[in-house]
Amino acid sequence: QKDGSWIGAFSAIKGEPNLNPAYQDLKGEGFRFAYPAVTGDHLKFFDVRSESEWCQGPWGLREPDPSRAHEIPITDLKSILVPGLAFDRK
Repeated sequence: QKDGSWIGAFSAIKGEPNLNPAYQDLKGEGFRFAYPAVTGDHLKFFDVRSESEWCQGPWGLREPDPSRAHEIPITDLKSILVPGLAFDRK
């Protein structure tokens, strides 16, 4: 059975774990991915369907172009995968 749920997916930057293999496995299970973009003071998630829907964001990172990609409400995300190296409670 294919799930069809949305997952928020961050792309790794230099030094972070590459989650692309996990994303491919999850796509095979029917999950869909929404990628984050900074829009004003907010972080929003978008469904990117083509290369033309990507741009360089304000922090120099590759992110969806909010004027081209379709926004996915954060409440529609089943989970969010973050390729961080370390986390703490702060």
